Amino acid sequence: MDKAALEHDRPDFARHYLGHGPAAIVDLQAHLDAVDRWAAELEGVFPPPDFRRACATWSLPADQRLLDPITTTRDIQRRCAQALLDGADHVRTARPAERAQQRVAAMILYPDMFTSQVQVFLDPAYYRRFERRSGQQVWTPLPSARSLVGELDLALPEGFVERGWLNTVLDEAGEAVFYQCEIWMIGEPVG
Repeated sequence: MDKAALEHDRPDFARHYLGHGPAAIVDLQAHLDAVDRWAAELEGVFPPPDFRRACATWSLPADQRLLDPITTTRDIQRRCAQALLDGADHVRTARPAERAQQRVAAMILYPDMFTSQVQVFLDPAYYRRFERRSGQQVWTPLPSARSLVGELDLALPEGFVERGWLNTVLDEAGEAVFYQCEIWMIGEPVG
């Protein structure tokens, strides 16, 4: 990561997060290296057969200051998203053959990537209905021309597909938009 380039391209990021403010990330490269190590450490990992939930998850271990849209950069988003895809691919590779119906995906919230994670859908029925949201949370499919993989120049693991939605969370009355972001499910096809 080139500090001079960051200071030129994103002076707000450099001022607050490269060691110049009270909330500074002391060693940006160390944080990014930790994200890469996290993905590599998912190699050989798959939930045990007696895991009693519909979904197992591994959250991206990144400081929220690193991923906040107002302070992050496209390079940081790309690196974190690629770590999620790599981690999902490692988990998929570790899956026993007799559990092939249990699907693996990276769930990437964008641009607010802080709560992104790798997920194993242990219940195939849950995976098939996962995108169906109602009530205060509504997922609207994004245009098929959109591609987070293309926008961030990510390497898509073989056999993975990409689907995206606009996630709209309404207030308690169900009338006003409380929060919006994109949700990208990048992983194995729904079976």
